[in-house]
Amino acid sequence: MKIPSTSAVIASLAFACHATAQTSERAPEVPSFVSPAFDDRIFGDAYGHRATLANLGLDVDLLATIDFSASSGGLSDMQGGEYLLDLSLTFDLGQAKIIDGGTVFADLQYWNWFGDSPLSVGDYWGWDVINPAFGDEMFQLSELWWQQAIGDSGLTATVGKIDGARFFGVIPNAGPFLNASDCQPSTMLGTLPTYPNPSMAAILQWKLGANHEADPAADAKTSTTWLAQAGIFDGANAAYQPSTGSNGPRTGSRGPAGMFSDATYAIADFGPTWYAGSDAWRGNATVGGWMQFGQTLRTTSVASTVVENMSGVYLTLTQSLYGAGDSSTRFDLFSQSSWADPAKAQAQWSGNIGTICHAPFAARPRDSAGLLAGITLFSDDPLVFTAPNSTNSGGHESVFECFYRVQLANGVVLQPDLQWISTPSGGDPASLDAAFIATLHVEIAF
Repeated sequence: MKIPSTSAVIASLAFACHATAQTSERAPEVPSFVSPAFDDRIFGDAYGHRATLANLGLDVDLLATIDFSASSGGLSDMQGGEYLLDLSLTFDLGQAKIIDGGTVFADLQYWNWFGDSPLSVGDYWGWDVINPAFGDEMFQLSELWWQQAIGDSGLTATVGKIDGARFFGVIPNAGPFLNASDCQPSTMLGTLPTYPNPSMAAILQWKLGANHEADPAADAKTSTTWLAQAGIFDGANAAYQPSTGSNGPRTGSRGPAGMFSDATYAIADFGPTWYAGSDAWRGNATVGGWMQFGQTLRTTSVASTVVENMSGVYLTLTQSLYGAGDSSTRFDLFSQSSWADPAKAQAQWSGNIGTICHAPFAARPRDSAGLLAGITLFSDDPLVFTAPNSTNSGGHESVFECFYRVQLANGVVLQPDLQWISTPSGGDPASLDAAFIATLHVEIAF
């Protein structure tokens, strides 16, 4: 399966997506944790205790995400729901006067479902980003890392157990969509160490150019910044184990013991962020590549085969547009495409395009609405991929999604969401009927 603001950044792909969508107009190019304001939490400042902790550099945040869904088509019709509880802690070491530029982040997660199984849809990309897609309840320490800015060099290092989608492959101005297609290319599913399987890693980032957030005097209308980053992750989740005849072990519930003993996953990307026009419209382009070193087992309805050294590339493009005059309306446009070797990867190409309208109505300045379309093309090699309940390879899966997000007081969000997924999990000819999914997405920040 398958992260920074008015609601908490979750240290999973789910929160990676939600969080990046809710950044301010001038969000940092280097990913970071941003906590919701005290007014955007049920308990507010907790009688001054949160402010006291904040002065010490500490922030503790609990976010509950609940999805009530009904679907028709796919593997079978479904009525049910799922929920994710995220308890996260951020410790600003500079604020605490320990180490300037240092941050420690930890995230504890619990997920479960009720009613019909969320796997009933039978899609490939992931119709609900909080669904870990292995059917059982989940309770784990998903992330625990230390991030350190290295002086004024523009270099930042992060080490620990990290969700890779917080930094790589994520679309910076997308987010509230439920489908994972706005969070991660389908060609990277199962390899990028992300929710529910973050892993031990080390990441180095280098930012070049004016920092508009740190230096308000920087000329945002003419300056361009560049961000280059690379990471090495424990790739055990997608590593073939001859002793068990399967891939694994799952890294999400794993600590540092045995890290990098099974396989290594490497990823890097770079690109510019610009501010265009008289209103300094923010845009971004990123190109990246990845490789899963070692062996990975592919099991289809035809046979099982072992592939080696999977790799792929991806490209992301975003642009923000602002309403005329005093209008608070903002449009975020985004697109992403990716490719992987069809002789080794189940999905050989994916692409999406979408837009989010913030403050669509003057009376609702914190609401947003969005449209998304995405497509995955599958490998034609039956030794690498076959559709569910068939021997058919190839084909495609298309996703169409729309939502309206209502931001209520004290950190409560209600989001009606509709999705239509054609030929879930592909196959040529397809083995599954199209799926229609209606969801009420609820977020409560405590």
